[in-house]
Order: sequence, then structure tokens, then C-alpha cells
Amino acid sequence: MKKILLFFIPLMPLLTACNGLRNETDSVIGKSGEVVGKSAGEFFSGVGEGVEKTLDCKVILSDELKNKGLSTGVYTVESSVGGAQNVFTLYLIFARDFSGDVQALVKDPAGAEKGRVTRSISDKAGNAGYTEFAFDPRTNIESKNVIELSLLK
Repeated sequence: MKKILLFFIPLMPLLTACNGLRNETDSVIGKSGEVVGKSAGEFFSGVGEGVEKTLDCKVILSDELKNKGLSTGVYTVESSVGGAQNVFTLYLIFARDFSGDVQALVKDPAGAEKGRVTRSISDKAGNAGYTEFAFDPRTNIESKNVIELSLLK
């Protein structure tokens, strides 16, 4: 028994030191995980902001539509079943009653037309809502494109 005690007594500081090291290691691992989690969150947030900035299209509402009481809010560009980003959804605000055919043209930054679609729109003064313009599946709305909206007669 004495031999066993003589064997374990010198090992006690080593065993307690290992336990302390284990606790410290767990703490460092936990803090590292927290830092990685925050970094990943910031990374994905940055990616989202980058995508929004990259797809920054210019939306132009014709003077005729403005004079009829229309104004715009936010917009999104999404992919349809074919994979191209060809669905343009625009938040329209109606200051006056409106009913008419609105044409949307997509142009590249150099001004070349890429697609056009016409949509019948009707709403009452004071209303607002999202209106979807689904272009041909081969039309791909890309970064810095210009989308012009005008009233067809």
C-alpha cells in the first residue's frame, strides 16, 4: 500500500495540471468556435451585401407614368425555372387611379436592348404593391442593367 501511495503522490500534481490544461483547452476551443461563428456570420452577411450591390440595376420610370401618379419603391431580380435571372419584381406606388399597359425594357450598360415585356396594370389611388415582369427565359438581367418602364398607348 505504501508503494502505491509513493507512486501516486508524485503523480498528483501532474494529473491536476492535466485537468487544468484540459479545462483551459476547452475554453480556448469554445472561444475559437465563437470567433469562427462570428466571422462566418459576417462573411455571409458581406456576401449578401455584395450581391445586392452587384445587381444594382437602374430603374427608370417614364415621365408619362410619373405624371399619371406612379412612383417606384424597391425591386428584386430573380431566376425563373430556366435559370436565367429574368423575373423583375417592382414595388409600384399609386398616387392616383391608374389603368394601362406598362412596357418594361431591359438594356445592358451600353444601351443595347436585351428584352421587353408588357404588363396590364390597374390600381386605385393610395394603393401600392409588387408587380412582376417576367421576361423571356433567355433574357438575363445582370449587374448595372437599365430597366425602363413606359406607358403603351
